[in-house]
Amino acid sequence: MSKYALRVTTLLVGAALAQQAYASGFQFSSQSASNQATANSSAAEAGDASTISYNPAGLTYLEGTQLSGTLNIVSPSIKAENQQATTLNGNPIAGSTDDSIGDLAAAPHMYASTRLSERMALGLGVYVPFGSGTDYKRDSVLRYNINQTKLEVIAFNPTVAFKLTPKVSVGMGLIAQYAHAELRQSANFAAALARVYQLQADAAVNAGATPAQVKALLDTAAAALAQDGKGPLDGFAEVKGNDWGFGFNFGALWDVTDSTRVGFNYRSKVKHELTGDADWTMPASDPAVFPNATSIIENTLGYIDSSAKVKVSTPASYSFHVMHQLNPKTRLYADVSRTNHSSFTQADVEYGASKRTINPTQTTNFTRLNSNWKNTTKIAVGASYQITDPLQLRMGLAHDKSPVPSVNDRLSTLPDSDRTWLSFGAKWSATKDLGLDFAYTYIHIKKASANVNGYCGGTRPDMTRPDKNPAATPGAVNCVSSYTSGSADFKSSAHLVGMQANYRF
Repeated sequence: MSKYALRVTTLLVGAALAQQAYASGFQFSSQSASNQATANSSAAEAGDASTISYNPAGLTYLEGTQLSGTLNIVSPSIKAENQQATTLNGNPIAGSTDDSIGDLAAAPHMYASTRLSERMALGLGVYVPFGSGTDYKRDSVLRYNINQTKLEVIAFNPTVAFKLTPKVSVGMGLIAQYAHAELRQSANFAAALARVYQLQADAAVNAGATPAQVKALLDTAAAALAQDGKGPLDGFAEVKGNDWGFGFNFGALWDVTDSTRVGFNYRSKVKHELTGDADWTMPASDPAVFPNATSIIENTLGYIDSSAKVKVSTPASYSFHVMHQLNPKTRLYADVSRTNHSSFTQADVEYGASKRTINPTQTTNFTRLNSNWKNTTKIAVGASYQITDPLQLRMGLAHDKSPVPSVNDRLSTLPDSDRTWLSFGAKWSATKDLGLDFAYTYIHIKKASANVNGYCGGTRPDMTRPDKNPAATPGAVNCVSSYTSGSADFKSSAHLVGMQANYRF
């Protein structure tokens, strides 16, 4: 499968900073340490310039000109265990069956705000709203599915906020979103080569070749088929690509009483059409055993470097939040967020060069990724306690539902599952103008399993059809794929650290 297909999955599936274990889908759900410390429940607080991301109306609550910078470091543990897989011919795929697929990653976020008047404020945020990354061993038995993904999404978010009344503020902003993705996927060329050698043998018979010549081709076909899923006739594709997309965010805050504030925030869907190159690396096969293998793969089967594109969208989301000043030292927070992950149900990667797959006499130029994700809800609660004038302690708890509807829809490179956040942190006013925030979050992720295949959303092709056209199997999809199937169990968790500095001029 083309490397661009890989990139798609990553992108859809989901963006590299965050690592899969961090937020539902491919969201990177923390854009500030101050909010992270309350498990992202304190959007109604509007305590620093990072409110641009959580609710831009909060800019009207900030004095003067302020800068805020956050660094998130995420350390995920994603163990893919009990991996097993078979080829379309039913042969077990050889390779490693246990793997750790998550790596340490970091995400920076920067914000600036300035008060233009008593009723108007401007802001600019540069932050990471989405991100995911996983990397399997090159010899994983799931290698014919996408085995390495990396997605980085950076949002540039200029905003403006107005105080409509002394108690009601609104804010809105333009989102210019840059996405960069990298993907890698192996391809099982053994069966395809065997079919081509078989066709060459049939043609040789019709052309009056000698029995020895025909036997040599049949022996080569048998030797190729014997390597089905073993690895020596594997190739792989890699892709790197990027795109700009645009959307908007809108927020409102209402001081219901002197002690209670409620808010609403909406972030639009952002559409991307990723374009890039599909670069192929051919198997290092023995030319004496498999004559012209590279030429067959490139020129007969069509697996050559080419352009590729895919249309994907990052999901829209909205949230309702509240802050209540319980007493002079204690604040309570709550947030309910809804994310429209159902915008990612299917994506087609289109290649600039058509390829032959399960039927060497037919070509196709796309591969299809099916996720069938559903919309999700996250509920978060938190509190802060002012121990002394400069020091405040913060804490929070959240439950985040997974968009994956079933074990058959879970992606091996994004083994998403329900997660629970437990957050702690502190806010320290170092001087009257400088404030520091620290946050730690432990993310518990429910154990999950995945049944994966390369059928592109269709049924399993029948390789025993008398017409020798498995692509004609009812319900089968003729797409660029190795058509393998497999499964794995996942045990995941994550540690997230956030550090933030806020300065007021």
